[in-house]
Amino acid sequence: CCQNDQNSEDDDDDDDDAPSSECKCKMTCPDQCSCYHDNTWNKNIVDCGNANIQSFPQRIPIDVTTLYIDGNNLTHLSHHQFVGKNRLEVLYLNDSNIHTIANGTFDELKSLRVLHLNRNQIKRLHGNEFKELMLLNEIYLDHNRLSHIGDNTFNHMNENHFFSPRFF
Repeated sequence: CCQNDQNSEDDDDDDDDAPSSECKCKMTCPDQCSCYHDNTWNKNIVDCGNANIQSFPQRIPIDVTTLYIDGNNLTHLSHHQFVGKNRLEVLYLNDSNIHTIANGTFDELKSLRVLHLNRNQIKRLHGNEFKELMLLNEIYLDHNRLSHIGDNTFNHMNENHFFSPRFF
């Protein structure tokens, strides 16, 4: 949210009192979404589920820990959509009519533990879609149209990972 905020009118270059690590923009909830947090701001939930969204929501807060984008019509996930979301732990993309996932889409999600991709239209996993998800414990891919899974798609995952048993 803060990296490219063009609408901030109080950007003074001579504002020496502002901490360098602090964002100057306000954290906003994306249109058609609801945002919640606990008292400590350690759990931050963004719910864009079943919102008839046709493109990936803009300005998702960078401190999101659980993100619901399920039940929409996204068709394609590209490599830049999750940039900066390194606190994201649980991601719901199920029932979103996703056909393709670009390599590198999830690379910045270093904290991701649970990924729901079930009930989409995914036909192919080339092999590098999940390679950076070292903390991933659960991935749900059932009820897709998978006809090809690359040999190295799940190589980085150890025996502690759980996979939904159906891949069709």
